[in-house]
Amino acid sequence: MKIVITTGGTGGHIVPAFATARCLQALGHEVALVGVFRKAKANIVNAGFMVAEIPGCGLRSYRPADLAEFMGGLAQGISQAGRFMRRFQPDRVAAFGGYASVAAALNAVWRKAPLIVHEQNVIPGRANQWLGRAALRVAVSFAETSAFFGTKKTVLTGCPTVLSGSSLPNRQAARQAFGLDAAKPTLLIFGGSQGSQKINAVFLETAVWLKGDSEFQVIHVAGEKACDAVRKSYAVQEIPAVVLPFCDRMAAAYAAADLVVARAGALTVTELGVLRKPAVLIPYPHAGNHQAANSRILKETGLAATVAEKDLTPYLLYEKIKSIQTVVLSLNQEDQIASRFFPDAAERLARTIVAD
Repeated sequence: MKIVITTGGTGGHIVPAFATARCLQALGHEVALVGVFRKAKANIVNAGFMVAEIPGCGLRSYRPADLAEFMGGLAQGISQAGRFMRRFQPDRVAAFGGYASVAAALNAVWRKAPLIVHEQNVIPGRANQWLGRAALRVAVSFAETSAFFGTKKTVLTGCPTVLSGSSLPNRQAARQAFGLDAAKPTLLIFGGSQGSQKINAVFLETAVWLKGDSEFQVIHVAGEKACDAVRKSYAVQEIPAVVLPFCDRMAAAYAAADLVVARAGALTVTELGVLRKPAVLIPYPHAGNHQAANSRILKETGLAATVAEKDLTPYLLYEKIKSIQTVVLSLNQEDQIASRFFPDAAERLARTIVAD
């Protein structure tokens, strides 16, 4: 079967799409990816996939200038995606959300090629809510999302990720790979692909409280703009830290960490659940506040504490970290986690895409 996967814009869309593409490829299907991939494009091409990168931009607001920019990009994307689809002649199209998926998904509808939509978040994005109406099936990461599309159309697959407990390196080896002490407790801090100024600033003050309790070390993904300042702050406090603008070794970073402080994107929440990593989640408060709904899924299992960004202070973050860092999951909680987070989500979704 020939399958187009369309996605792009952010890692939260691209990673699940890429993980699913690899499973479809392993099942013997011919897969092409259409969308916006930027830095991820080289890895996708190197994995043996045909890639068509198309123009487009997100809809920032309904102001005339922003609306005109969005519509112009969409028109160009529809045209370029259409040319590719005519050449490739897909049997199925799978859309993973984001503005970059709309152009190819619309072409699928016009060509009457079956469309499957995958929604990563608990609360669907605008693109997927719209595309879901025309989809043959809607695959969802969380059971709660079925309410937005109707249970007859939805399939619970989970959110695909390339990570699993068995794929992680040894904890001590991972710490040493980052140049850290193999035996010292380690915190992983990251605020999304661009970093978070708020999380960066608050955690640097929280670190003072934590240092008063015991020794620890940090892997901190701070974003390009803040990287130097964050690194200097740890040096002044004499806290061992690896500070990165972005991290392309997330398997090693998760393996090294005893506890994670992060946003609550669907992929992050899924990875934390699959890997059983205790976390303090600080949901991104914009974009429809969908991360707050994601964070509640992990909090309900007992694996995470949450704090709204508007309430975030250094001491409150310190208290949240202390409350979750020694969590011991009960058998009931383990069962809850297993029923909500699926290490085989990519395989489940791949089979959903090709099912009759």
